[in-house]
Amino acid sequence: MVKAIQKKSKATKKQSFSIHTKAKKLLRIFLFLCFAISVVFISFLGQKNEGKKLILKEEAKERIVADFNFEYESQITAEAIAKRIRTKTPPIYIKSDEPLIQFESFLNALENAYTRHQLKKEGLSNNEDSSSLEEFLNEVIASSDYEMDPQIIYQLYQETSPKERYKLFEDGIEILNLLYLDGIYNKTSEQEFKVSTIILQIKDSESSSTRSEARTVEDALIQLKMKTNTLFRDQALSQLSFELLKNGMKANLIFDEKETESAITKAIESIQTPILKFKQGDTIIRPGQIISPLEIETYKAYKAKELELKGDSLFFNELFRERFYLSFILFLTLYLFIKYEINTFKSKNTVLGVCATALLMNVILFRIIMEFGELLFQNNPSLTALLPNLLPIALAPILISVLVGRLPAILTALIISSLFSLSFDHSLDLMLITFLPSIVGVFASYKIRNRSKLIRAGFLTGVSLALGYAILFFLNEKEVMLSIPLISM
Repeated sequence: MVKAIQKKSKATKKQSFSIHTKAKKLLRIFLFLCFAISVVFISFLGQKNEGKKLILKEEAKERIVADFNFEYESQITAEAIAKRIRTKTPPIYIKSDEPLIQFESFLNALENAYTRHQLKKEGLSNNEDSSSLEEFLNEVIASSDYEMDPQIIYQLYQETSPKERYKLFEDGIEILNLLYLDGIYNKTSEQEFKVSTIILQIKDSESSSTRSEARTVEDALIQLKMKTNTLFRDQALSQLSFELLKNGMKANLIFDEKETESAITKAIESIQTPILKFKQGDTIIRPGQIISPLEIETYKAYKAKELELKGDSLFFNELFRERFYLSFILFLTLYLFIKYEINTFKSKNTVLGVCATALLMNVILFRIIMEFGELLFQNNPSLTALLPNLLPIALAPILISVLVGRLPAILTALIISSLFSLSFDHSLDLMLITFLPSIVGVFASYKIRNRSKLIRAGFLTGVSLALGYAILFFLNEKEVMLSIPLISM
């Protein structure tokens, strides 16, 4: 009876031990699944397939071909057309008759001064006569806005008769009037407005807009000089006439900025935004091509169309499914390694806990840096492309190497490098470049007990990472240089 009870008790203990063992195995499997799913969700959930990172004014590393037909409205092309319209639209000037009227009034004032002098010259000596005439003329010149030498005016009055001066003033006003009809403008206006033509749109006093081949002040002075040379046989008198009449040569075209901008705006609004079309198989980016804003815009439109065709589901998009399946293979391999190799460690649970915590901390830090970096540098593709280089890829391996040992640290480094590679188009180059510094950091930090050696391990990790990227850059540059002759052929 006693033996039967003891036998039954042993069977019960064995059964309870078996149940406890199975429960522990199920719990470990459940915890591992939770860990694996957490890593996958933190690393890949919500990511979009943004494709290759194109850096403005840098050479494209590889060819990008359209997998489907697509078209889009190009704002970059529209801005280029608008810029050409702005450059080629003639500026609008308002024509003014004020300079000619003002100069004609000045000539009349000179004649009035001369007439007043003639009325008072009786009884005056020659010296007093000369002084008095000069004073009359100087008074007119001083009260005007013209800067001229009074001696020229006085000499002109001394060497010409009233009849000659009347003809000179009449012909001079006619010459100036003909020049003012076409319009005269300052050359600085053309340079400030950056026009490539001197054909201007001119609005006269009746508000009718016409096009005219206006002259600059310098060109108008040349025409004036040519015409004044025919007024007198005496070249000295012709020169005096030119010195007088050139003071009436001023710009009579006033730049109307409001009307010009209005004309440009209407011309720009009248154009339709160009639609760029691509067929399946068309090359979007060629290797060796210098990336311009147009290429970046085209590639973004292509990826947006691709996202529209493939869907934008959080869990069921193609990118997440692909990375989930590959991660499943990765973690299945990890589970088999843990099951058959980690058992040799004395503190198995401690090792797994430290490794899992460090790995989760590392991928969370990865995601935070990438998300906030893309948010901060969303308008700067060059800085966004540099974000992967700022990720602390060796943080968890170094920490595990210090706390646990080299073998778990190497395994963690391999997992992090694989996840890093999956995040960036399954790049084997990036996987190797990130795995090597992690291994360097693991061996440099093994069994260290002071901070200086830990800093040295971080420094060696950074140097090896920089060396890896330098080698990759050199290889890519060489590949692009070799591909350029093939394209030309």
